Amino acid sequence: MLTSIVSKSNALPGNTKRRLCSWISVAFAIVALSLLTDSTRAASQGSSVQGESGQMAAGYSHACIVTNSGGVNCWGNNLHGQLGNGSFADSSLPRSATGLAGITQVVAGRDHTCALGTGGAVQCWGFNDHGQLGDGGVETSPVPVSVSGVSGASMLAAGRAHTCAVVSGGVKCWGYNFQGQLGDGGYTDSGVPVDVVGLSGVTAISAGRAHTCAVVAAGAVKCWGGNDEGQLGNDSLATSPSPVDVINLTGTVVIMSGDQHNCAVVSGSTMKCWGSNDQGQLGTGDFDDRDTAVAVPGISGATTAAAGGIHTCASVAGGAVRCWGWGGDGELGDGNTINSNVPVNVFGLLGVIELVAGGGFTCARGTGTTLRCWGENGGGGQLGNGIPKFRTNPVVVSGVTGIAAIAAGANHSCAVLSGGAVKCWGRNNSGQLGNSSTAHSVGTPVDVVGVTGATGITTGAQHSCAVVQGGNVKCWGLNDHGQLGNDSFASSSNAVDVEGLTGAEAISSRGDHTCALVSGGGVKCWGMNSDRQLGNGSTSDSSIPVDVSGVVDATYVSAGAGHSCAVISGSSVKCWGRNNYGQLGNGNSNQITTVVTVFGLGDASAIALGDDHSCAIVSGGTVKCWGRNDRGQLARTGDNQLAGTALGIGAATELAGGSLHSCGRDGTTGVRCVGNNASGQLANGGIEDTTAYAPTVGLGGTSGLTTGPFHGCAVAQGGEGRCWGYNYYGQLGNGERSIGVTPIDVGGDPFITIFFEDSFELRSLP
Repeated sequence: MLTSIVSKSNALPGNTKRRLCSWISVAFAIVALSLLTDSTRAASQGSSVQGESGQMAAGYSHACIVTNSGGVNCWGNNLHGQLGNGSFADSSLPRSATGLAGITQVVAGRDHTCALGTGGAVQCWGFNDHGQLGDGGVETSPVPVSVSGVSGASMLAAGRAHTCAVVSGGVKCWGYNFQGQLGDGGYTDSGVPVDVVGLSGVTAISAGRAHTCAVVAAGAVKCWGGNDEGQLGNDSLATSPSPVDVINLTGTVVIMSGDQHNCAVVSGSTMKCWGSNDQGQLGTGDFDDRDTAVAVPGISGATTAAAGGIHTCASVAGGAVRCWGWGGDGELGDGNTINSNVPVNVFGLLGVIELVAGGGFTCARGTGTTLRCWGENGGGGQLGNGIPKFRTNPVVVSGVTGIAAIAAGANHSCAVLSGGAVKCWGRNNSGQLGNSSTAHSVGTPVDVVGVTGATGITTGAQHSCAVVQGGNVKCWGLNDHGQLGNDSFASSSNAVDVEGLTGAEAISSRGDHTCALVSGGGVKCWGMNSDRQLGNGSTSDSSIPVDVSGVVDATYVSAGAGHSCAVISGSSVKCWGRNNYGQLGNGNSNQITTVVTVFGLGDASAIALGDDHSCAIVSGGTVKCWGRNDRGQLARTGDNQLAGTALGIGAATELAGGSLHSCGRDGTTGVRCVGNNASGQLANGGIEDTTAYAPTVGLGGTSGLTTGPFHGCAVAQGGEGRCWGYNYYGQLGNGERSIGVTPIDVGGDPFITIFFEDSFELRSLP
């Protein structure tokens, strides 16, 4: 199904070995024969992973996955073009390899990658110093090139700098051969495929640093190449350039090779390993090398496995994962950076059906839609989560997908998924995540209880609301001002129905109140009303929706911290509530007791409010703003009590207002933001304020733009969520508690952070 390996130096202590892997190789190999009923095709037709078919490969510091369309996406280190996208730039997010179609398997070596295509043709790319690309030369290639003379291949394996293919039951190899790893009886490198001597009936193959192994009849295993630590398993330490039998091993169903060790899942779902054990990678409870296959204690019900450079992992009954060996970069996934010579549990993983391991990282694919990785991440972003930082717990590759709408609250965020479910993450002290809990969720979005068929989402300071099918509204979280709208002032960590509200078409929350646009063009608001933000002429809070006086034929509604506005059919704008900075747009900063019309806006199509400022899109996509401007959030000069043209943005199609900043989606240049940037909320890579809309980093092609007071989120192409800015409570959803000055993918370490005033503790998920 898939393989790939790399190495370490024998002469050095374990930790030094691990750190010197920049010049040596590492890899993994997993071959699940139960999936190979139709060559490797069956192996690549697993559950969808973010639009991917799921068949994976991990090299030393990069990883790849086969897409549903038959292409290949890769991420991580790209010094030698091993990502295959025509460049040599690293990528911490998946990128498409150039010109591939009909691919059924991908494998990765230390610095090269190969793919098996329709008809059994093979293409490779990346480093080629020993001919490991198989095209007859030694020139590195950042795009795929065809392997010479190979057709009808059924599976591949890649080692440090050599590659092998199973063809008609035999094996052909090419590349580096200094220890006989090509299996042709000699030690000469070859830039074109050569036949491994004496092999037939091969059903699976794996490759290590400088050795190769194959499963043959009745599950027996033969290996060839380097053997200085017993990795050939033949009760010897002698190198062999031709295949030898592994002793004490039959009934093999899965084979994988690490740097200088191998492991096999055998009939009965137990595991046996052999070779190097200096870091406990054999899982035997000691550090003694083995030159014959020995059982791994404590592993039963194994379904698949992976061997990294000097660590090993296995998926056991129920799809849980256990790992052992080197753990200095978190590759064991147990929340630590400690080695273990016995299997330890990886946090929060169930339902895993495929594993791969690279030099210092591991990835797992589940039966659902998520691909997670953990371990080393500084060699180019090999975890694929957009953050070059090692992780001791699994993180989601490329974020949460299938998002239809997203909303950013004060210190939490929520998203509607394509099926109508709602997930939230971040601060949860008042139940604003809606998961029947008040425990914050820093790394993993949690399901909102009792909400299905959602079509819209909004978030206030500490509450959230969703429009569901039929035009009803459900809210959850803090309710001290009646912001849940359920004729009560009791907070709820579960979703409750808003009393007497039907026909809702859109909703907007800010601070402690919510407004809804209802069928027929009316607007209803509920919650806090000290600044008359409910628009009913009163200053009394309301725990049920009340009509905004004098607003009919509304087409758009937006709530600010203490004021609210609506676009009226015919394109005028009306506002009500707090006006201390002129945010009502009527030419003064006097407190107004009624709904007023914004001067000079006769052609508005959309509106967005900050805490004390307002902006609208008018004809041609021009943006006009008014109100508070102490941090440059209006992107204009002159009188701030009347609407004026914002600088730096044109052809705008969407707006969102933060506390002291704003963002807009520009039809030609992507997302642009302006104003306060102390927490990175402008997503431009820095923390300096701006007084004109300026481009964000990496936010082209987004939709569903939303901003909280000090953070923002957007829906990226493919339905992934991306967030940036303030992150003390995990509202960016990436498992961190530090600010994000550029957009990062939602989805991170699966732990919950529970805050007690100024203290906190980390609790792993079950």
